[in-house]
Amino acid sequence: GGTASSTLAITINPINDAPLVTEQSFSINEDATDSDIIGTIVATDNENQDLTYVLAGGDLALFNLNASSGILSVNGETPFDYETKTQYILNIQVTDNGTPNETTAVNITVNIIDVAEPLIPVEDTSFGRPITGQLDLGSVFSGGQFNDSIALNNNLYFVGFTNNADKDILIVSYTNNGDVNTAFNTTGTKVLDLEQDEEATAIISDGTDLFISYSSFDGSNNEACVLKMDLAGALRTGSDDDDGESNTGIKCTTLNSTTVINDLEIDGNKLLAVGKHFDGTQTDSLWIHYKTDDLSFENSTPAIVDVSGANRDDEGYAVKNFENSDYLVVGSVTDADGTKNSLLRYLKSNGNNDNDFNGGASLTIDLSGNDKDDELFAIGGLADSNFTAFAGGYVTRNSGEKEAVVLAIDKNGELVTSFDTDGIAIYNIDGNSGAGNGGAQVTGIQYEPIKNEIMLSGTTGVPNAEHVFTARVISSTGLLDDTYGESGVSTLSDIDAKQIVNTTSIDSNDTLWVAGIDDDTNAKPFIGAITDQAALFTNFNSTGYLTLDEITEASNDQSIKLIQLSNGAQAGKYMLASTAETNGVIKLVLTRFTLSLIHISEPTR
Repeated sequence: GGTASSTLAITINPINDAPLVTEQSFSINEDATDSDIIGTIVATDNENQDLTYVLAGGDLALFNLNASSGILSVNGETPFDYETKTQYILNIQVTDNGTPNETTAVNITVNIIDVAEPLIPVEDTSFGRPITGQLDLGSVFSGGQFNDSIALNNNLYFVGFTNNADKDILIVSYTNNGDVNTAFNTTGTKVLDLEQDEEATAIISDGTDLFISYSSFDGSNNEACVLKMDLAGALRTGSDDDDGESNTGIKCTTLNSTTVINDLEIDGNKLLAVGKHFDGTQTDSLWIHYKTDDLSFENSTPAIVDVSGANRDDEGYAVKNFENSDYLVVGSVTDADGTKNSLLRYLKSNGNNDNDFNGGASLTIDLSGNDKDDELFAIGGLADSNFTAFAGGYVTRNSGEKEAVVLAIDKNGELVTSFDTDGIAIYNIDGNSGAGNGGAQVTGIQYEPIKNEIMLSGTTGVPNAEHVFTARVISSTGLLDDTYGESGVSTLSDIDAKQIVNTTSIDSNDTLWVAGIDDDTNAKPFIGAITDQAALFTNFNSTGYLTLDEITEASNDQSIKLIQLSNGAQAGKYMLASTAETNGVIKLVLTRFTLSLIHISEPTR
């Protein structure tokens, strides 16, 4: 027999395999909102074909699934509520593009994570009502206080503290139409408990991030801190140092003393802070220079400066950048006889004195010329390479009476002698020429570059009988503008009780809005509106002023900050942040007023 051989060809016909995908689970906070990513569906294909993802079953309206990437995200504004439903089961179909197509179906579990519900004011259908007379703010919110605020990108940001088991930083944001700013922390509210007693003291922004200074008290020492967060409320990456704060978005001093930041200024990529440092014996000026990108200290700061050079108290109250990278700081310093004198320092970013200002030395001025107390609280002026700064406060007469004072000073530390002949103008606001039965002090300065005038506001009168005053000063001469009020001054002396001004704003009509305290038997928020002709703006509450005190539970109320809204649906209206104290509990209050202020938007609960 023989053997034959041949070649046998066997053809293997491909069969398209279905995509490989297993059951998966994800978790998401109940306060997640539209477009927040829940997770990515993981699937593979033996032939490496393109896969398409489809939501096939479950609560389809609450979720979005990217057909090509498999990314599962939230659909709609905060659609989840842990108290209503804690878990969702979705049926997902994954299909390849083979011939024929093959599909694999799988169930995906989404678990909802419980989030503590914040206490947020809600604007209900009855929000706002006409009001005349008084409205008491004593029963609106629980303990806490706002200390500062800014308006940024059509939003308002308020900072302060809330009392829980201890003091915690409280940050609240609203849009300029009064709604909760859900872009901030999704709820518009953020409370930071950093394990000490914390109280926010100031806020500023570079337009991209928020910088918030706060005091941190551990029971023995009070450190000055700054935190950086984005406009969504997330802490930015912090400084990378050895003090335990690496990558936290927080930077604190470690001076083991009482250190407080009073004011912040921002200049490009630099953040500057002024305040005080108390070592148990004396108070000295504080100067801190931070890099804005990581909050690291620069230029050998924090710097503690004994401005007196003789171990006496001094403090910086306010800082302003007029040009380049130099900063004018105003405050007070105690002299050898124990009285306070006005203090001005023009500083480089490293905290050293600018040699072109007062020969490189701090400028101390006894404004009264009689070895009595005087201090500077406010600063204003037009930012310019050849600026003139206007600083306001008070001087003390020999009689002990305080008088309003403004000084004008140039970039070289020279008093501008065309301003009231010697650069220092003392204003006899109460008309008694220092007889001892009156008094006044400047607490606000607004510079008007178009008119080349400055508007002053403050309080005049003897203790327990103070009233609001406003004045217009010609900035080139320091003289009162006698076309305003009575010889340049307007005093709201016909209003009952006493008023103290804390904050001032000028609207586009040059109406001056003052806010502060009205106190008959207990302190209450007060607002007054004065036209550019020094008349009460009677479109506001028909009288031009309003004391918020309706007879309910008595409370001590105080206006903290008044901001005019300039954009959006509520443009032209005013937002007032206040505190109300009842039985030792400090309460937070936000009130919105219409432009005409015939209608007042009451605080929501």
